[in-house]
Amino acid sequence: MENITRRVLFVVLGGTFLMAGLLKAWHPVEFAKVLRYLVGDGTLGYGSRMIGVAALATWEVGLGVMLIAQQRGRRVLLTTLGTLLVFTVALASMMIRPNPPSCGCLSVPVSSSGKGEYIIGLVRNIALLWMTVWLLNATRFSVDGKPKRRQRVAHESRPSGFTLIELLVVLATIAVLISIILPSLSGSRQAARDVARVATLREVHSAVSAYSIDHAGILPYIQQPWQPFFRRTLAGHEFVYDYFTAQKWLWANVIWPDYFAGGRNAIEREEVRNLNRMQRGFPEQIIVSEYFLTFNAAATPAFWTDRAFRWHGLAAIRELRPMAIDDVRFHSQKGLLIYGEGFNFADDRERAFVATADGAARIHHVSEFRPDAAIARPFGAFNVPVMSTRDGLNGRDY
Repeated sequence: MENITRRVLFVVLGGTFLMAGLLKAWHPVEFAKVLRYLVGDGTLGYGSRMIGVAALATWEVGLGVMLIAQQRGRRVLLTTLGTLLVFTVALASMMIRPNPPSCGCLSVPVSSSGKGEYIIGLVRNIALLWMTVWLLNATRFSVDGKPKRRQRVAHESRPSGFTLIELLVVLATIAVLISIILPSLSGSRQAARDVARVATLREVHSAVSAYSIDHAGILPYIQQPWQPFFRRTLAGHEFVYDYFTAQKWLWANVIWPDYFAGGRNAIEREEVRNLNRMQRGFPEQIIVSEYFLTFNAAATPAFWTDRAFRWHGLAAIRELRPMAIDDVRFHSQKGLLIYGEGFNFADDRERAFVATADGAARIHHVSEFRPDAAIARPFGAFNVPVMSTRDGLNGRDY
């Protein structure tokens, strides 16, 4: 009977790890978001997170196969114990942090989850830890990994040193302490990155203001007026984009390096630069900043109203032209710059880094934006606050 129980527990443990690994291999992007939240925003780049998920999936699949096959005996059980302790610490640290994402404890991570998913995940891990400890206590393994029942001698004295249960208690205590310390360390790194981003926003705003002073108040503009599509050769490379897509990706080339005092890495991560060079063929001289200038700077306020959809296409195209800083009506309520990674303008905690037209830069929760602040428009202007504010520079984001 005990042999059957032991085999069943090996299959349960192995099957759990195997399914977890296959889920990560099948949905790497979703689990990469969980890893991003766990280690902190900006600690690992997108490529590093994907490699991490792939390594973790490989580890779990390999561990699951060895458990099901009962290979390597005691070694694989000790490895399982250590892996489960690490996972439990990570799960506990995410649970006590604010606004945690779905952990994927039940299946694939979804857009949102409650604490219940974390509680279920912790209970599952505790159950798996108990199974592992039971197997370690019930079976000793020879060098070749084949199970061999423990033989107890009546007169055998109790061996000196810690028992497995005592060691497990010590490890659990250490795990609890680590789960308490890790969030504070991660929070410190996050706070430092937040301060750096806000400071960079202020620097970029100063560069925009300096450019405007030298160009009769006009905001940075890389497009051609009344041209809904962008087709220009810059640094020997031909760019073909929608009107606002080109403005979003390339606008910083207008202010760098003449007006922006900070280094290039301050507004364009090396990871992004290498990605654009390898996948898009961008020249080294072209900068793609992650600090974006509002789309409203490239079209009149009339373009950003509901009636624009009722216009004839040519009438709307006539509104595509550069705007001036003086066109802003509510300087403290209209965002001029926003930080974003790719198409994400809010981080995992639903915070946005924004610099308003008056030069103030701070962190806003997405709930602070007006519900009807953003409006989608043709030629690449998607529906995002600050970027596509209703009524353009005459509108308000807050």
